Amino acid sequence: MLGRLAEAAASQAGFWYRFIRFPVIGASALLPLVGAATVAPHLPTGQIAALLSIAVTFHIYAYVLNDVADLPVDRTEPLRSAYPLVRGTIQPGQALAFALLQIPLALALTAWRGGGPFAYAALTASFGLMTVYDLWGKRLRFGPLTDLIQGLSWGAHLIYGAALTAGAANPLTGLAAAYVVVFIILINGVHASLRDLVNDLACGLRSTAILLGARPHGNGFVIPPRLVLYALGLQAVLLVILFAAVPARALAYSAAERAAAAALLIVIALLSLFWLHAALAWAGDHRLSIVAGTLHITLVLGALIALLAFRAAAPLLVTMLAVYLLPWLTHLEFLSGPVLGLRLLLAAARRRQRFPRVSGVISALGASWLRPVGLGRTEALARLCRDLFYWQRLVRHFLAQDWDPTERRLPGPPSLGDALVRQAFRHAVLGREAFLLASLARLRLEPARVGHLGSGAALLAGAVLERFPRAHACGLDLCSPLLRQARSAFAAWRLGPRADWVIASGWALPYPVGAFDLVIAVDTWADHPEPLAALRECARLLRPGGCLLSADLFSAAPGHFSAWAALHSAAGFAIEQQCADPVAEDRLAGMLVCVRV
Repeated sequence: MLGRLAEAAASQAGFWYRFIRFPVIGASALLPLVGAATVAPHLPTGQIAALLSIAVTFHIYAYVLNDVADLPVDRTEPLRSAYPLVRGTIQPGQALAFALLQIPLALALTAWRGGGPFAYAALTASFGLMTVYDLWGKRLRFGPLTDLIQGLSWGAHLIYGAALTAGAANPLTGLAAAYVVVFIILINGVHASLRDLVNDLACGLRSTAILLGARPHGNGFVIPPRLVLYALGLQAVLLVILFAAVPARALAYSAAERAAAAALLIVIALLSLFWLHAALAWAGDHRLSIVAGTLHITLVLGALIALLAFRAAAPLLVTMLAVYLLPWLTHLEFLSGPVLGLRLLLAAARRRQRFPRVSGVISALGASWLRPVGLGRTEALARLCRDLFYWQRLVRHFLAQDWDPTERRLPGPPSLGDALVRQAFRHAVLGREAFLLASLARLRLEPARVGHLGSGAALLAGAVLERFPRAHACGLDLCSPLLRQARSAFAAWRLGPRADWVIASGWALPYPVGAFDLVIAVDTWADHPEPLAALRECARLLRPGGCLLSADLFSAAPGHFSAWAALHSAAGFAIEQQCADPVAEDRLAGMLVCVRV
């Protein structure tokens, strides 16, 4: 019961996380707080709560309406394949109604806080201009015009914070709003346009990057000099606005505070320039460029907090920092690599007996990350970022150590262990071994004969043999080097006499009906030409009541995993347990445990 409740809660959290674009909600929440801080450094708790509530309504309206308007485009964009609208979890009409509901909510909250005509004008401008952008963004011939419209919308959102707090704005508010307008033009015209470049071109859209000549190339894109100059020019305008605000009277800084604020802004400016340069220089690697661009965006908008750091009262300053930074910590692009790496090392620690080996692996990983880095070496920094953010790079470092997650020493030279370690890493981070053993325990099945189809190194079969001392496994694969490696590994783990190795196609096997109690078939389904025929062969090999573990990585496109699961029923299986976890924006780790009917 608790497990089902936890699963339902996780599903709902994932739905809202993507539906309202939670990782970027901090930027929406920050702007009205910045606007309020330009006119009043001390805000009561009720005013802060009201500004945050209105910011959430505007954020939901802006992003959900945009997703409804761009749904035909998003359906062809792999980065959005897991979004609720794309997957059909929510219908466009429902999403549109939810977005439009935010307008009366924002008006009601404004009335509750006693907003004047200026506040209503700023609110109307922010919602109205955002509507124009959502409906016509990337559809006009001149892309920078719609970037400007969106920038003016977010600038009005900032001014609204000042209007609701003091009923008026001051020159500092105007400078902050101008900064936000240029900031939006930069990120929408450069970073967002490059992120969506391939799909925008395929759909015939007109973004600023396309207008200035950016084109896809390999795993990244080609950035023409005029787009580089455009980005650097906008960055320069941002710096001019930022430093023009430091001596503003409204800040009321002392000489020491002004010097400290200027020093802090210089550091942020240098870092933001570095990451903008990195995003453009690493254009050949799409995902790495996105990471660098995201860091640049975070620093540039965060400069507004630094500008007001010595003006805003502590509660307001802490609130601005928290609402801006905390949602970024859930950003999957940042966390996917470290989280998967941590899961790997935790899996190793749980199944090991000599902990110094784990420490050795961690030390070796750290050394291999840091060794190439030298001052002025952009290429080395690029390698470091790839290692830190992408688990595929972590696999390479782990392979070099010649270990698998169970902390068993592999036989032979490192080259013989590579395939086994890759397989062990994948099983560990996707939770396959735990899923299989927990399902067997739930079914109270103690298999005596285990068939591992397309076995490779047959690590999952090895895990079953360790759990069930009377079990015997048969690994079947067409790759004889892998079977030789598996035979050596099982001998080193003292499981050799309990396993046979057969060179055979996984779908035409020399075994009678009902030969196995458990059949394992992983990493063989996604591109199989005749999956139903293969599943029927699995059913033939199992005795009635026998169990099949079926797993692979699948597209996150709506219906892909469920259609694959339905094939198991058609082949004569009853699905006992299923799991489909996202491991990337466009991929699911799908696992099924089925019983032969």
